[in-house]
Amino acid sequence: LTLLAGVMLKRHVKVHWDETGDNFVQPPISPEHKLAIRMKMLQALTSDSRKLRTTAGMVISQIGRHDWPDQWPDLFDQLSAMIRSNSPGAVHGAMRTLSVLAEELSDQDLARIG
Repeated sequence: LTLLAGVMLKRHVKVHWDETGDNFVQPPISPEHKLAIRMKMLQALTSDSRKLRTTAGMVISQIGRHDWPDQWPDLFDQLSAMIRSNSPGAVHGAMRTLSVLAEELSDQDLARIG
């Protein structure tokens, strides 16, 4: 059930997150809900379920494509902290997310990561 909710969230984010996007459909996700989704997805990266971590990573990557660096400037700092943690799940989740993000961001975007 949790995995299905993650897949549905990914679809919802795709069409309701970025009001300037080509695929945007009303209503937009409110700033408060966006913040909550970001935080919950970061928490899901530490899940014991590999499938849930992968789904959360895909959602974070989708959000990061729109929100980083302006609306989510500390995204990479948060992922780096997870990699340095002692939690194998968190390390895997963060690495998976970085892998997907690296495919989606341009070379110019990646050059801004400090």
